[in-house]
Amino acid sequence: MGGKRNRVLGRCAGILFLTAAVASLPANQLLSAPRPAWWIHLIDLLGALTGAACLLVPWDRISRRWLHLIPPVAVAEIVLSVSALGQHGDVYQWFFILIAVYVGYAFRKRIEVIFHMGVTGLGIVFTAVHASGWLPHEAQTASAALRLADDRMYAAKRAAREAPFVLDFLTAPGAEERPPTARSPSTSR
Repeated sequence: MGGKRNRVLGRCAGILFLTAAVASLPANQLLSAPRPAWWIHLIDLLGALTGAACLLVPWDRISRRWLHLIPPVAVAEIVLSVSALGQHGDVYQWFFILIAVYVGYAFRKRIEVIFHMGVTGLGIVFTAVHASGWLPHEAQTASAALRLADDRMYAAKRAAREAPFVLDFLTAPGAEERPPTARSPSTSR
């Protein structure tokens, strides 16, 4: 049914899952302040099990449509890893590139590539929003979370307006030739 190409793509996915899981083990040990919780290794185990499953599935005997499960599962596992690691989560965001390479290699129809890259893009956006604190965790309701996020956004804008020397220094013509102003941090010491 699926043929040799499916077998190659399924095994390639299995190798990518296993490699990511094995590479994550020492990387997790190197993280500190705060040190990741012990259960982060369970996420690595999930990736290894997914890789083993991809290697064991008889891809040449099943429909090609089953290959479409691989990228969303990979996105879900990366989002889980990045979100669970909190401030250290950006260490694993480069795994999204592996999904993009796999999708480009595995799928020939543009609509399939667009779909899977869209799912990958949503995963990237979710991890970015989660890491930035745009969605406050201390809010009890969705409307309270939106209010808190709005307040934080406007507070950041006010803080940016109160420090115009940064904008002036970066955008004004000839700024690198001007002496520092009284508002710059270099003269306020």
